[in-house]
Amino acid sequence: MFYLVSRAFLTWLQLGRDLVDRPLSRLAAGGHGPGSSSSSDSPSGMAIASLVLGIASWFALPLIGAIGGAILGKIELNKIERGESPEAGETLAQIGFWASVANIVLGVVTTCVGILIFAVFGFSILSLLGLSAAA
Repeated sequence: MFYLVSRAFLTWLQLGRDLVDRPLSRLAAGGHGPGSSSSSDSPSGMAIASLVLGIASWFALPLIGAIGGAILGKIELNKIERGESPEAGETLAQIGFWASVANIVLGVVTTCVGILIFAVFGFSILSLLGLSAAA
């Protein structure tokens, strides 16, 4: 089981690395560089990866996807602001960033509410069942 999970995780990391490295290979092949104002620029791999992780954080990768999507989205938005990445990926990076941040915030709030509910009602339920902590 551990082998399958680790293998899937390594495959996922390789996929993310390929998405991020794709624009670099396009630049090496003579594509548009930073600062070009061509309207045919496509979003960078990092913007796409941020969007994919932001969406995946809601369905398949709750914590890892949200943290990765937020980090990649913020990095890509900073690169777009500095003119190092095509502006075509700005919307994708923003959606990925905010979807990831929303998932993180919702996870923290849900965890805090769960702890609060257990603190208020958990010990009462345990004592009703005869499983009090004092015994």
